Amino acid sequence: MDLAACGFCLLTTIIEAPVVIGLDAAADAKLACGVASKFVSRRLAVRAQKHDEIHVLAESKANSIASHVSAALQDGNVSDKEVKLIIEEVERYKQMKAHLRAGARKKHTKVKLDQEKKKMLSSNKAERSPRQFHKKS
Repeated sequence: MDLAACGFCLLTTIIEAPVVIGLDAAADAKLACGVASKFVSRRLAVRAQKHDEIHVLAESKANSIASHVSAALQDGNVSDKEVKLIIEEVERYKQMKAHLRAGARKKHTKVKLDQEKKKMLSSNKAERSPRQFHKKS
C-alpha cells in the first residue's frame, strides 16, 4: 500500500495522528528522491553513451596507429609519408572526439529543452480558462 494512502487511512481513525505525520514525511521524501533520480539518470545516460563512443573510437584509432607504426618500423626506415599518416590519424582522432563531445552536449541540451517545454505547456494549460475555448459570437 502506498505510504500516503496508508497515512490517510490512519488519519481517518484519529488514533495515530503522530504516525500519520511520519508516514506523510516519508511519502514526500520518497517522491523527492524519485524525481531527483530521474533527472540524474537522464544526465548520466547521455554521459555514459558519450564515454562508450569515445572508448570505441580510441580503441579503433589506437589499432590503426599501431598498424602504421609497425609498418613503418618493419623496413627499418621511417619515411616522411609514414610519419604523415600517423600524425593524420592522431588529428582525425582529435576531430572525431571533439565531434562526439559536441553531440553529447547537444543531446543534453535537448533533454533540458524538452523538460522546459513540458513545464511551459503544463503551465499554459493551467492558465487557460474554459471561456477561451468557446467561439465568440
